[in-house]
Amino acid sequence: MNCLDFRRTVAAEPARESAELSEHLLSCAPCAEFAQQMRSLDLRIERALRVPVPERAERLPARASSTWAPRRWALAASVLVAVAAASVVWLAFPRASLAKDIVAHARHEPESWAAQAPEIPRSALAYILRDSGLGADRQLGPVSYARSCWFRGHFVPHLVVQDQGEPVMVLVLTEETVSGRTPFVEEGYSGVIVPAHRGSIAVLAPDGERADAVASRVLQALE
Repeated sequence: MNCLDFRRTVAAEPARESAELSEHLLSCAPCAEFAQQMRSLDLRIERALRVPVPERAERLPARASSTWAPRRWALAASVLVAVAAASVVWLAFPRASLAKDIVAHARHEPESWAAQAPEIPRSALAYILRDSGLGADRQLGPVSYARSCWFRGHFVPHLVVQDQGEPVMVLVLTEETVSGRTPFVEEGYSGVIVPAHRGSIAVLAPDGERADAVASRVLQALE
C-alpha cells in the first residue's frame, strides 16, 4: 500500500483497521501523523453530532420550540466547521517539512529513477504539463519520466530529467510557495526548492550544484 492509497482509505474511514494499514502505519511517519489527525477530527465531528434532538418538534413546550431553531443552526455550523477543518487537514497536511514529503514521494516511485532510460515523446511531456495548466516553450533536456502525481492534496507534474547521464527528479509544485531558494539534505537525498511564477519547483539530484543547474533550466523552460 502506498501513501496515496493509505490516505484515501483513512480519510474515508478513519477508524478502519487492516493488516495493510497497520503495516504502512508502522513504516511511514508522515502517514501515521495523518491518520492521527484524521481520527482526532472524526472524534470531534462525532461529539458535535451528539446533540439531543427531540423526536417531534411539536411536542416541545412553546419556550423550548423558540430556542430549538438557534440550536439547530449551531449544530449545522458545528458540522460545517468540522467539514472545513477536514478539508484543511487534507489539503495542508503535513506542512512541517516540505523537503521530507518530497523525499518520501521519491522513495515511493523508485522506478522513475532508472538511469539512462529512453527519452519519452514530447507529446507525452506536453500532456502531463498541460494537466497542471503548464507548458514548456523550450527543451528541458532529455526527459525519461513524466507523470501527474498526487502530492499534498493536488496533482503535480513529476519529471525525471537526464543530466550528464544521471537522473534528476523534478516536482513542479504549483500550490506550494517558498520565500527563497531552499537547499536540503533529507534521508540521504540532496535537493533544492526554488520559487517559481506559480508555486515552486523541487529538484532532487546527486549533488547541490547539479540540482541548481536543473532547477534553473526548468524555470526558464516552463510557461
